[in-house]
Amino acid sequence: MKNEEITEFCIYCGAHIPKREGEGTCPKCDPPKKTYKIYGLTIEVEDGSGQILEGTLKKTCPCCFLADCTCQFFPNARSYDEKHHTDCLMRERYNLTMNGLEVMLVTLATEGIDIGQPAFEAAIQEAKDSTECEY
Repeated sequence: MKNEEITEFCIYCGAHIPKREGEGTCPKCDPPKKTYKIYGLTIEVEDGSGQILEGTLKKTCPCCFLADCTCQFFPNARSYDEKHHTDCLMRERYNLTMNGLEVMLVTLATEGIDIGQPAFEAAIQEAKDSTECEY
């Protein structure tokens, strides 16, 4: 018997289906893939896991243009600038807060909460504004 001829049954509805690697469900019962576009983020949720496909809430470094800055500014470095160093530290703190917010949004979407509602966008804006004031 060829591998294509092996069949199984959907674990949800019992429909007779061709064997699909690691699936166990028919196309009708497959959990849908959801994509949310919220505040510049594109979050995709499928099969109980989620990820950010594009965008970030974080600030980028003015030197390297990365959210996760790789620039090193130490007090004993020749190019050390107190203001730039302070700005870098504040941006890192802000980005840590935004990272937590991004993780929370992905987790909420993964748990089945509809984060595409306007209330979530307003809450994100409020969180960003209050974080901006702090850092």
